[in-house]
Amino acid sequence: MKYYAYKVAEDGGEPVGSEGRLLFELKTDRGAIRRCHRIFGYGFRWRLFTYDDFHDKNTFRPVYRH
Repeated sequence: MKYYAYKVAEDGGEPVGSEGRLLFELKTDRGAIRRCHRIFGYGFRWRLFTYDDFHDKNTFRPVYRH
């Protein structure tokens, strides 16, 4: 499955630019959550989504909010 994750910006939204964002593919949601914990750490707020078409916001499904 395809995943999109980002570290929440100071204003509470998505960051601007490419820093603090990830695009990756894994087989399970659990594995994607583990990867985000490892990369972003436990002290930061981040969000994880799965998607079918990156350019269509209607295909995004939230997986995890930390």
